Amino acid sequence: MPNTIYENMFKQAYSGRCFAFPRGINEAHSEVISRNQTMPDLIVYDKLILKYPFPMYFFTRKNNHELITNLANGLNKAIEDGSFDKYMKTHSSTKHLFPLSKWQSSSVIHIDNPFLDPSRNITDPKYWVSLGIKN
Repeated sequence: MPNTIYENMFKQAYSGRCFAFPRGINEAHSEVISRNQTMPDLIVYDKLILKYPFPMYFFTRKNNHELITNLANGLNKAIEDGSFDKYMKTHSSTKHLFPLSKWQSSSVIHIDNPFLDPSRNITDPKYWVSLGIKN
């Protein structure tokens, strides 16, 4: 029977009841650090990466057109002027990802994400963090 309780997944990995608990590359480090006291031998194994498209969205009321426009314009401007990258490289929850070149030696397994909304265009590379991994 699958375990659907989030915290129990860490306990199972730590106790050896399962081999691994896949986490987002932006999540794993802070999750391990926050459990150092109770699970001191829990580690992030980042030599194997499961890679699949997983967009992150802002959710608003659909009739709040001004907010939607401001969010889209602001994010696009931040991407274009480089301030979004600067934010990602300095924020405590994402700075450990950089420089992206450190992922070059990791092995990658590419998988599809069947839960993506097919009407969403997810092909524009400016909206994605790319680790630059070719395998």
